[in-house]
Amino acid sequence: MGKSAKKSSLVKSLAIATVVFGLFIIIANLGGLIDKVVIKTTKINNYKILSDYLLAQNKPLGILLLFENNSEVRHGGGFIGTVGFIDIEKGAIKPKSIRSVYYYDHKAEAPGYYEETTEGSNGEKVMNTYTLRNSGVNMDWPRNARRAANIFEKESGMSVDMVVGITPDILKSMLQKTGPIYLPDYRLTITADNIMETLQMEVESGTDKAQRDDPKSVITSLANKLMGILSQKSIGELYGYLPDIDRLLRERQIVAYSKDLRVEQAIKDLGYSGGLKAFSGDYMGFSESSGSGTKTGSYIKRDLSRQTTISDNGESLIDITFEREHLAMENLYRYFDPEFNGYKYLVGYDQVDIKLALPKGSEIISSSGSFYLTDRENGYDIYIFGMTVQPSEKKAFNIRYKQPYRQVMGDTFNYTSYLQMPMGTFGVGIKDCVQVPKNYVLLASNKPNFTNSLGNVCYDADTSSDYFLSLVYGKK
Repeated sequence: MGKSAKKSSLVKSLAIATVVFGLFIIIANLGGLIDKVVIKTTKINNYKILSDYLLAQNKPLGILLLFENNSEVRHGGGFIGTVGFIDIEKGAIKPKSIRSVYYYDHKAEAPGYYEETTEGSNGEKVMNTYTLRNSGVNMDWPRNARRAANIFEKESGMSVDMVVGITPDILKSMLQKTGPIYLPDYRLTITADNIMETLQMEVESGTDKAQRDDPKSVITSLANKLMGILSQKSIGELYGYLPDIDRLLRERQIVAYSKDLRVEQAIKDLGYSGGLKAFSGDYMGFSESSGSGTKTGSYIKRDLSRQTTISDNGESLIDITFEREHLAMENLYRYFDPEFNGYKYLVGYDQVDIKLALPKGSEIISSSGSFYLTDRENGYDIYIFGMTVQPSEKKAFNIRYKQPYRQVMGDTFNYTSYLQMPMGTFGVGIKDCVQVPKNYVLLASNKPNFTNSLGNVCYDADTSSDYFLSLVYGKK
């Protein structure tokens, strides 16, 4: 079989595998426990809306697949290195293409894709230029998905109805079940432990890149092998994969967007969206974007400490400390880049811009470095600051701000907060503390384990999914 024919077969397999993963997601969540009948009814209705849509009985459905490498993190997930497109018509899957993102970007580099946005504290209008590979710059993933769809349509001439973002954690999760997979074309053995470094080294410096072929072909080769293994599994065995897929959904390793407003609302209701959550209490969202070009995301330990102090008049003062520790002791995975004609390191220094989404009108009191308002998204003020850590180094960044509203204090009051994780997150160690006036006592909490010292209640958690806190206080 010729190389082009082999790639065509691999492309088809990857497209089918992606759809199968999507079906796993739906089945997994239908099996979840739902307490209230009305919620259950609504949720099942949302699944029906989504499943009818994906069957595409009335008209063809074009789905853009964004494979986002979260080791090279972006605000909207990870670097979009590979994109795919499939048509579904009357339940039949029609794969179109799986290609390196550069294939499309180089076809239409000029005049590019332009978008006017409002930025900064003055609300100035700015005209920005985007490529498909750099389309994920916003914290709100549906906004990135709409932009990616517009760029892809411009560069490919194909019409997009739905966008699905996927991180490599899906493949890693599958490999934990299947065990090692050998790729004879590349003489590589891929395991759940080595998948990221092995694939990235092959993409950056392997035979395909040296021969100016698509360096992402190794990914389709792996997906083809994986699909072959899954196709031999029984229904009972496949159900064993569902808890992991459900976890990946909650951790936003898989997100979706549809141009159909009814379907998009169902996606939001089911929690598949990745959009900034509308929340009336103490909200904070955060995301990162790498500027170093290395693949260091999985080597960073992230910790977040948050101290909320509520005064007698209901004002909330919040002190935040972000800590980033580089777990690699030195630069790792030295390789020769044939395009660069020199040596590079896959894992080196980590330089990121971090964005925070805070309630609109939050008053910034102090910070340990440059920290400024850069945008507004979904009713939130978006602030940005930078951090750089070298291998084996640990650094911190501090911020103090005041909430734009006051807590309503009475005989009782309810304090709520929501910490939203980005698409493709690696997880964060959280220490969350709330100090209330001394004449109040904690009556109830949605978290079972905490410490309470003189009215300062603290919670510790390691989480890769959103973190919600609800506390009820009463006067002594």
